[in-house]
Amino acid sequence: MVRCLRFRDCEMRSLEGNMNCLSSLNKLDIHFCPNISSLPDLPSSLQHLSIWGYLSPSSSLVSALRCLLQLTRYLKLIWQFSSLLWPVLSALLGSLLSPIAA
Repeated sequence: MVRCLRFRDCEMRSLEGNMNCLSSLNKLDIHFCPNISSLPDLPSSLQHLSIWGYLSPSSSLVSALRCLLQLTRYLKLIWQFSSLLWPVLSALLGSLLSPIAA
C-alpha cells in the first residue's frame, strides 16, 4: 500500500497514466523535476501535494497552480467576508422570522 510518493531530480516529462489506482496515496512530492509539465488524475485520498523547483513558467502545471492559488485567495476572501457578515445576517433573519414564529 503506497501512502507517500516522492519524485526528486528526475528527467521525466510527465507522471505516467492514471494515479487513481493508488487509492491509499495521501502525499505526493515532486521536487526539482523541471520537465514535468502536467499531472495525471490523482486519487481522492491525496491530502498533500508538494511541488518545488525548476518548473517552466509556461508549463500547463504552473498555469493550473496559479489558477488554484487565485481560487484559494478568492475563497479565503469570501470566508473572511462571510465570517464578518454572518452575525449581521443572522440578527436580520432572526428579526424577520420572529414575527412569523409568534
